[in-house]
This record gives sequence, C-alpha cells and structure tokens, in this order.
Amino acid sequence: MYRKTAVLSAMTVLLLWGCVTVRELIDEPEIEFTGMSLRSVSLLEATPVFRFRLTHTNPMGINVKNIAYNLKINNKKFVKGVSAQTVRLRPAGSGELELPITFNYLDLFESVAEFRYTDTVRYDLSGIVSIGPFSLPYQTGGEFDIPTLPGVSLRAIRVTDLSFPRASLVLDMELKNANAFAVRPSSLSYVCKLEGKELLRGRIPKLPAIAESGNTRVEIPVTVDLFKLEQSVYRIVKGRSAAYEISGSMAFDAAGGGQRRFPFKAAGRVPLRH
Repeated sequence: MYRKTAVLSAMTVLLLWGCVTVRELIDEPEIEFTGMSLRSVSLLEATPVFRFRLTHTNPMGINVKNIAYNLKINNKKFVKGVSAQTVRLRPAGSGELELPITFNYLDLFESVAEFRYTDTVRYDLSGIVSIGPFSLPYQTGGEFDIPTLPGVSLRAIRVTDLSFPRASLVLDMELKNANAFAVRPSSLSYVCKLEGKELLRGRIPKLPAIAESGNTRVEIPVTVDLFKLEQSVYRIVKGRSAAYEISGSMAFDAAGGGQRRFPFKAAGRVPLRH
C-alpha cells in the first residue's frame, strides 16, 4: 500500500517537473493583432474576421489549439465562445490566425429605431490563444459601421389621363442605397400624400436589387377614383408640382426565414408631368 502511494507520488512529481521543464525550455510565442476585415456583409448580418500574427523562435513547431474570445459592443457583453484552430507554426517561424464571428446587426440594439439612427458602434475584443503549453492573452478594439436603410423618394408623378372622375398616374419612385454592398428589399408598403391630402396607398410585392452605392427606379401605375377623394386633390393633380409625403415600411428577408420590416418616411416637392 505504502509502496504504491510512493510510486504514484514520484510519478506526479516527475510529471510536474516535466511540465515546468518544457515551459522553461520553450520561449513564449508573441501575438500581434494585425487587423479586421469583413468576410461577408448584408443589411442585417456581418462576419468580421479578426486577424492575428503569432511568432516564435523555438527550434520545433508548435500547434495552436484554440482561441477563446469575448466580444463587447459599446461596453456591453455581446458574444463569447471558443474557436478551434488547426494552425501549426513552423520551427522558428510565424503564422496567421483568423477569428471569424458572425452576428446579426439587430442583436446589437434594443429597438429597430436605434438600429436606424446609429452610424457606428464601438467594439472590444479580448481573449486567450492556447498554443503549445502557453495561454497568450490579447485585447483589441475599434468600430463597426452600421448599414443604412435604402432611402425612398418621389422623383416625379406622370399624369397619363385626367378624365373626371378618374385619374391615371404613374409614380416614379427612387430607392437609393448608400451601402458598399447591394441590398434587395422583398416588398414595400406605402402611403402617398400630396399637399397633406392622402392620394393613395398600396404595396409593391416585389422589388429589384439596389446596387452598392447605387439607386434604382420603380414605376407604380395607379388609377385614382377622384370621387372618393377631396375635391382639392383634383386641383392638386392638375397643377405643375406639389409637396409630397411618402411613408410606410420596407421588408427584408432574414437569414433563417421570416422577414424584418423597417419604417420609412420622406417628404419634398415633386413635379407633376402631364
């Protein structure tokens, strides 16, 4: 009994001594944050990739086991986890380490309104890289740009027929995308007013994609029953221009199914072309 205990104790001491010896014989690698780029980005989701450089001077190769991370947004806990790695550093060499983290922009905010009116958020990334017998801490920070919703405006209203009590119109709507990537709204519901009077309301069930930093035009042909509107609307439609207000909601398909709707509102002056 005593002999077995003594043998186990001796083995434990040798193992502990061996671990200490390994750490003493191997120089601790160095870690450096080299930058962040977006692997994929859309109106609702992004995958930033954080890059690190690992360097060591040891005469043998070293395996990177994993990288633990804790990502905070605007000083609030957001997401944390452990990413397995398959990187092996060559003897007396260096290697690149990538940490991709996918998230939904809406998860950063408490409301859709907060998402709409925020341009950037501050991030703080920290964690530990497990490499060989070492645990290397790291910390970095910076900013994410928040995508903007497409802008909606009326470029013109063409009056193709004005035979009381009906008016045939074509609304020339412009959708403008200020993002560095294309967006594709799935549908748009709207209410259009001229000089404060409701002219029409409707829904566009299918919209074209809007190119990055580009715009697209959508023509909406409508027939208005003037009997159902105020008499002043008839006089407005006969004019050359009018103050307009257009509001409603724009829908986008979300990853994993479903849709997210975002309200919009725009106003200005629009020419009426006869």
